[in-house]
Amino acid sequence: MSKPSHRHWNYRAIRFEHGEDSHIAIHEVHYQDGMPVAYSETPAVVLWSIEEPDGAGLAILDRMREALVKPVLLESEFQASRREFGLLPGRQVPENFDDPLPEEVVQAFEDHHVELRVQRTSMGTEYVALADVPSEYREEFWEHLGSVRGRLLVDGFCEAGLLSDWLAWKTVPLRN
Repeated sequence: MSKPSHRHWNYRAIRFEHGEDSHIAIHEVHYQDGMPVAYSETPAVVLWSIEEPDGAGLAILDRMREALVKPVLLESEFQASRREFGLLPGRQVPENFDDPLPEEVVQAFEDHHVELRVQRTSMGTEYVALADVPSEYREEFWEHLGSVRGRLLVDGFCEAGLLSDWLAWKTVPLRN
């Protein structure tokens, strides 16, 4: 069982490099397992509810003052690493998901299909013969089938797996 992650936040000064608009501001910074992972979109303000006790504003200022004695963080430290397409290792997801995919990504995706013959038993069960699985996937697929107890022996001689097991295991698109 994995250990739960520890999350917390505090105020920190962050340096933003934007040419003439470069600046440092105090933001709320959120941590996971001690590592800064996110910060508030706008700089922190000293604001508290009228129901809070006297001195609440001073407590906020004290926490902000603590931020000024810690090292200044860089905005670039928070830049999320570019996510990759699961189906196309090495191809990155665009920053704006509404943008159309670059043509080379679309072409690489279309070129990454697996030609695989889907067969049917006399009862209509769809399967994939292990011999038809491309060699670069064969061993790993066979191991996967063993882990889900999905190895088949079709017609007494053909090692195979259910088509549904192939589709659940492999993220490579399939052409029938």
